[in-house]
Amino acid sequence: MRRTLCSALIIAVAASLLPMMSAAAVDTTTTTKPTWERLEGGDRYATSISVAGRYAPGVRVVYVASGENFPDALSAAPAAAVQGGPLLLTQSAGLMDTVRAEITRLAPQLIVVAGGPSAVSPAVYDALALLAPQIRRDSGGDRYATSRTITAAAFPAGSVASAFVATGEMFPDALTSSAVAGGDRIPVLLVPGAGSQVDAATVGAMSTLGVTSVSIAGGASSVSTAMESSFAALFGAGSVKRLSGGDRYVTSNEVNRGTYDSAAVAYVARGTDYPDALSGAALAARDAAPLFIVPGNCVPTETLTSLRELGTTKLVLLGGRGSLTENVENLVECTTDLSRSGALLGFNQPFDSFVPITSSFGTRVHPITRIVSMHYGTDYAKSGILGMPLRSMHDGVVVSKSANSTGGAGNWISILYRDRVQSQMMHMKDPTTLAVGEKVRAGQVVGLVGSTGASTGPHLHLEVRINGTHVDPYLFLLKAPYANPVQ
Repeated sequence: MRRTLCSALIIAVAASLLPMMSAAAVDTTTTTKPTWERLEGGDRYATSISVAGRYAPGVRVVYVASGENFPDALSAAPAAAVQGGPLLLTQSAGLMDTVRAEITRLAPQLIVVAGGPSAVSPAVYDALALLAPQIRRDSGGDRYATSRTITAAAFPAGSVASAFVATGEMFPDALTSSAVAGGDRIPVLLVPGAGSQVDAATVGAMSTLGVTSVSIAGGASSVSTAMESSFAALFGAGSVKRLSGGDRYVTSNEVNRGTYDSAAVAYVARGTDYPDALSGAALAARDAAPLFIVPGNCVPTETLTSLRELGTTKLVLLGGRGSLTENVENLVECTTDLSRSGALLGFNQPFDSFVPITSSFGTRVHPITRIVSMHYGTDYAKSGILGMPLRSMHDGVVVSKSANSTGGAGNWISILYRDRVQSQMMHMKDPTTLAVGEKVRAGQVVGLVGSTGASTGPHLHLEVRINGTHVDPYLFLLKAPYANPVQ
């Protein structure tokens, strides 16, 4: 049951690399554990076909977007939900036979291609044109213009009083809001999150739609406080609401928290990749069901609490066990079994005071190259961080280091700890004075925060490997204390 303007619950499933983390399943003494089912395929395209299979033939419209990048589909998901059709993913180079067969089964009156020719090629467009009486391409000069075009075509002028805004640089916050917005029959408009004010084109688009209030998805690292102030100047402070949390999973929960009094069904997708959630957002919105993003191997405590409060009796998992493991089926709580987590093993945070996470482990648009790639670490930054001490997370030994301040990682140090846990701290201000093979103590200063290498500003990029496999540093250090400095 919907409580406010929102309409989707996104269960953000966290990082896929948590082999060393297990947890106790949700308490079933007072509640019945929800049943579950999967919508999955052998890859992202097959999963989107599986999701589209929930629609009967004769749909009014089918939206088609690139499965190789996320921005166009973020606005297309709520548009598809409002127009009553599914969102299918396609390769750019050519139309897959399986996607062609599914569109033929759906027999839409209209196909909407979300994105320009570089995202969905003319060859794919021409192949799609043979499958429906009508076809059009919604695109613009960049991801923001495309977002406005998709929205303007799906939502009549003067038809919506509210809208979600989300950064076009990263996908997690917009994934959550896409499902919620679609269920509420309002749009998601992408904005340059680091901007200092709302651009004239976005203001014009909102004015045409009739928007008088906005909900900002994500914290200040996603959509700046300057952008928030600019929206407040347009609509009034009381008409601007920010929905955010300490990370993508808490943000997902917060976006949905004020939406439902109850939800018998909830959708779940992995929060470190986007394809499964893109297609699932349109379906969740159609069903007025929440969509949670979660780590792929566990469910955050806050999400478990929400499921209990909502009275959820069924979960729809988006993607196979390579995306969401059996732990998600069984509602295993993230890191409640501390016997194998960094916290109980005695690891501490790399700082002696709180520093916020500005970029999480998972797929993202690289801030410099603009290429979608895997981010194998966690970035920490805040005002005045330049020169802040970086501290060893446990007793260990220096195994490698670099003094290449102009290289991609800049100056960095790698330390091997117990249980084959290894950290790498990058972009340090100066080369470390520690020698390879030198022992370090927990809390010992091993370097200073800098901005060397391929860096957009002073920050720590922290990577953690266990037996050589990257794991999400945030989850590994969840509940770990701040460093206790040593002399």
